[in-house]
Amino acid sequence: MIQATAINVKSSVLRRRLRAAKRFFTALLMLALIFAGLFCWWRYNYYKIVGMPATARHTTPATAKTTPAAGSAKTNHPALTKNDHPVATKAAAVSFGDSMMAVLSPSAKGATIQQGLQSAPRQTANTAKPAKQATIQAAAALLSSREPQALTDEQKRLKVARDALSDVLDQARDYPDTYGFSSDERLSAVRLGDAIPIYRIALQGREKYAGQPVSSLLKPADEWVYPVILDNRIRFMVQVRYDGHGYVRELGSRALAIEYVKILARWPASEGFHPKLVTIPNQPFFYFTVPELPDQNITDTSRMFDINPALSPASLALANCF
Repeated sequence: MIQATAINVKSSVLRRRLRAAKRFFTALLMLALIFAGLFCWWRYNYYKIVGMPATARHTTPATAKTTPAAGSAKTNHPALTKNDHPVATKAAAVSFGDSMMAVLSPSAKGATIQQGLQSAPRQTANTAKPAKQATIQAAAALLSSREPQALTDEQKRLKVARDALSDVLDQARDYPDTYGFSSDERLSAVRLGDAIPIYRIALQGREKYAGQPVSSLLKPADEWVYPVILDNRIRFMVQVRYDGHGYVRELGSRALAIEYVKILARWPASEGFHPKLVTIPNQPFFYFTVPELPDQNITDTSRMFDINPALSPASLALANCF
């Protein structure tokens, strides 16, 4: 009886030990499976971020390469690189449960990896210029913009006329009446009007005037007058001339300003008249002609001070011009 009881006790102890050992190995196996799942999950996300290692890229099975059929469109599937950052939603889709399923079931592993490793968008090539090159180009553009640009003839003439105007205003502050201003006028509002070209009579040698249109005898004289304007009234004329080398100023004239205002009032552009200022060889005075009139005329500008100014025939003005 005692021996049977001892055998039963030993059997009971042995069964308890076997059950404890079984639970221990079961727990150990579960821990191993958990660590394997965590390891697979870590490796998957690591390769997804930094890319496949070189050995894995070179040892891709040949069966993974597919040759497109003739005439079919070629599809590009760019590989992930270390510069391709995974999207947060895709990373969240690979959970710990998916990793465990990938370890326990090969088919589940293939499905999970296929879902995660989708084709990443092709990274656009960086076409931006290097910073050093862009800096050099910007500096060159800045220097070129600061280089003085060549002035046109009109700009050169205008510059000389403005210098002459500055001298006129300096004198007008002390002698305003001489330059057509009153002492109470504000000279800071004075401006230059558009250049008025002066023409010359072009008769060859002692050629006589034969009654041809005066407009056919007019040639540019390389002289211009600029009206000095205040309150829309011409007060003075500054004169610029080309001397063959550059533009130089000439003496201005208050009288010519008064005469020109009277000429425009008598033959206005609103009625289709365009009077022209003229010089005649060997004559120090200014003349004018109105080409739109039927009678050919060349008149001394000083005639405009007459009470009833009348035009002079062109033949009279040109009779003794040589």
